[in-house]
Amino acid sequence: MSQNFEGDSVSNSTERLQTAQWVFERHLGWIAAAEVKVGVLVALDTGMLGGLGAAFSAADVKTRTYWAVVFTMTATFLLAIG
Repeated sequence: MSQNFEGDSVSNSTERLQTAQWVFERHLGWIAAAEVKVGVLVALDTGMLGGLGAAFSAADVKTRTYWAVVFTMTATFLLAIG
């Protein structure tokens, strides 16, 4: 039979607190890394969307084919999702 001493519960609480702190710090690190990646992704998406709009508006209306419009709309949709 095991007996629960007050010292055992204190050390158990300390271990649980240290484990919780370690998990919390890992989550904060993951969030910080994700924020950096999101900033880069938004900047690239904005630049590509601007370039796509400029290229599409510079093309002559008569020379735009159905496929050009489809590919432009697909790229715009995928950039918006990204």
